[in-house]
Parts: sequence; C-alpha cells; structure tokens
Amino acid sequence: MYLAVYGGFSLQGLGLIVAFVLYARDRWPWIFVSGGRRTAVPFQHVVGRGSLLVTMVVGGAKLYWALGGTAGLDPAVVAAKTTAGGVALAFSGAVAIGAALAYLHLLRGHAPWAVALSWLGSGSLFGWGLYKMIVIVTAGPLRANVPMVATDLVDLFSLLTGLVMGLAGAFLLIEKSGGGVQAAKDPLEGPQREGDRETADSGHR
Repeated sequence: MYLAVYGGFSLQGLGLIVAFVLYARDRWPWIFVSGGRRTAVPFQHVVGRGSLLVTMVVGGAKLYWALGGTAGLDPAVVAAKTTAGGVALAFSGAVAIGAALAYLHLLRGHAPWAVALSWLGSGSLFGWGLYKMIVIVTAGPLRANVPMVATDLVDLFSLLTGLVMGLAGAFLLIEKSGGGVQAAKDPLEGPQREGDRETADSGHR
C-alpha cells in the first residue's frame, strides 16, 4: 500500500513537471531559445545572489539530513526517517540549489534548462514551504509533537525564497519579452476570426 500510494504521488509529480515544461515552451517559445541579452536591472542580480545564498543553506540542510545527518533533529524524527523520505528530501534540496544557479544563469541570457529548472525549483520551494507552514500554524494531526525548530526554519525560508524567486522570475520574463507578454483571452482566437485555430498568444511577445 505504501509503495502504491507514494509511487503514485511520485509519478503524478513527474507528470506535472513534464506537462508544465511542455506548456511553458508552447506558451513562451522564445524564452526557451539559447542566447538573449543580459538583464540590465540591478535588483535582479541582488535577488539572484541572495537566493543562491539562502538556497545553499536550505538545500544544504536538506541534503545533510537526507544523507543521514541528525544535527537539529529530534530523536523521534530521526527514528521515523524512511528511505523514501530521504530520497524526497535529497531531491528537494538539490532542486532548490539548482533553481538558484539556473536563475543566475538566466540573468546572463536564455537557456532552456535554466528556464525549466528555475521555474520548477522556485515552485517547489514555495509550494512545499507553504504546505509545511500551514501544517505548523494550524497544528493539525500531520504536525509531529516534538521540537522541530531547525526544520521549521528551513521550511519558512523555503517558502519566502520560492516566493521571491517566483515574483522576480515573472518580472524577468516580462523584461526579456520587451514588456509585451500578451495573455490569452480566448483559447482559439474566436474574437479575432483568424480561423487558424491557434491559441491567442501564438506569435505574440
């Protein structure tokens, strides 16, 4: 049962990652082309370097715990660790650090791998951090009844860093598009009567 449930979650997660990358490549094809210009906004560089600093700590802590480290963990938490949990923790830590490195690369130009990794990594940081913060604040049944200060701080900074990277990345997308990103108002361009059955954003920047 354990393998069936968490194996299903893992496959679902991989499927969502692939689906998002394919959608983003279709929605903003120009951002997935290698090259492009260096960003001229100093604040973006501040965000990039700051994000790398924080994710090195957050991701490093997760990798340390995933590889068997116990500093900062309650003995009950250590005793409850599983192989699946360790793999998930290691993946989360690696993606966090990779996202910050990818974001720094995007500041110097486009690269398909950097776009995908920065978006997915910042989303992972924000989504998982938000979930853990909800569990902590509501003190629900999923919250362990042991001191977890270190892991709580890691989850908090994961949430904040993911939020900042996501917002900064959105502004970076607008900047690199020349400020002309056009949202799709009608998925098949009915009002334009072009008859090409293409999405409303097709060909726009």
